[in-house]
Amino acid sequence: MADGVFIKSWEVHCAGCEAPLLGIGRFGSTQDAAEDARKEGWRIRNGFWHCKPCVVQKDRQRAALKSTAAKEGGEG
Repeated sequence: MADGVFIKSWEVHCAGCEAPLLGIGRFGSTQDAAEDARKEGWRIRNGFWHCKPCVVQKDRQRAALKSTAAKEGGEG
C-alpha cells in the first residue's frame, strides 16, 4: 500500500495513521480527487497526504514548539 499518495485516483491513505479516504475524484481525475480530499480536511505535508486529525495534531505540535522556543529565546 502506498500511504500518502493517490491509488488510481479514487483512494488515498493517510501517511500518518493510514486512515483511508475512499471514493474521491470523478472520472479518474487526480485533480478532482485532490479537491475532494482537501474538502474533507486532508492536506499535503512533506509531499504526502494526511487526514484532518493528523494535520490538526501536527499543527498543534508545531505551535507548541514555536511557543516553547520563543519563551526560551526571550529568557536568554
